[in-house]
Amino acid sequence: MGVGDDGLEIESSPPLADEGLRALYEYWRVLGLQSGGLPPLTAFDPLCLPRVLPNIWVIEAEPESGRLRMRLAGECINAIYRRSIGRKFFAEVF
Repeated sequence: MGVGDDGLEIESSPPLADEGLRALYEYWRVLGLQSGGLPPLTAFDPLCLPRVLPNIWVIEAEPESGRLRMRLAGECINAIYRRSIGRKFFAEVF
């Protein structure tokens, strides 16, 4: 990793054996390039990654309280918890 004129720049991709992780990495990298840094959550479209969607979970901090909420939990994540944890706060799940 290095620092370019626009901020943090990744010089080489990490060695990812899993095709789904490679797709997620590449998608996130492109979003970062488009936004000039860490992409906002609103830029992330889980439907762009249909093969990894069941394994994705997106967590956001609620602005007012700072509490962490599961914004999205794929079906494989929900299966682990034996219920849907999407839209639930961390404290409700753990």
